[in-house]
Amino acid sequence: MPDPATVAIATKDIVTWIIGGVGIVASLGYNAFNHYRTNALREAGVRLTEFERVREPIDDGLRTLREARDDLDLLIQNAIGLQDLRNKVGAYNKEKRTVFVGLERALTDADDSRNISGDDWAARPASLFDEYLQSLNIVYAPEASEADTQRTLRNAVGRLDEIRRIVMKRLDDELVRYGGFTAPEDSSHY
Repeated sequence: MPDPATVAIATKDIVTWIIGGVGIVASLGYNAFNHYRTNALREAGVRLTEFERVREPIDDGLRTLREARDDLDLLIQNAIGLQDLRNKVGAYNKEKRTVFVGLERALTDADDSRNISGDDWAARPASLFDEYLQSLNIVYAPEASEADTQRTLRNAVGRLDEIRRIVMKRLDDELVRYGGFTAPEDSSHY
């Protein structure tokens, strides 16, 4: 029969080996978890940096668009008579005809980016901007009254507002997607 002291020492050695093995497995598991988590955080950081790089020119374009919208709104309010309105719209049109170019270029860059979701950033705003330009052209129709012209111009202002809302919503959705932020429950602020 084996000596009880030897059995106790052997059992103690086995328990020590088991505890050591469990510790090693736990450490390896923790290191693997940290490795994958760090990689995921690094990838999220790269995506967020890319989003910020793409977003900056979009924000600049939206700012320019907002200024053009405000200028058109003031023009509508301050015009005296139909001819004055047409003259002011003509001057506005010459000055602001490229207002959408910077925004469209930035939205096209978003379309081309692998790290920004979707490839349709520029499509809907471009069609709305075409509607805006058509509204400005209707101002010169000889049969248009002053009331019709002002209504048409207000619709043009509405198109610029809609472009801004659409793009801002997409930007917020991207921020939620990449940044892990929560989306606003109320989208009326767009």
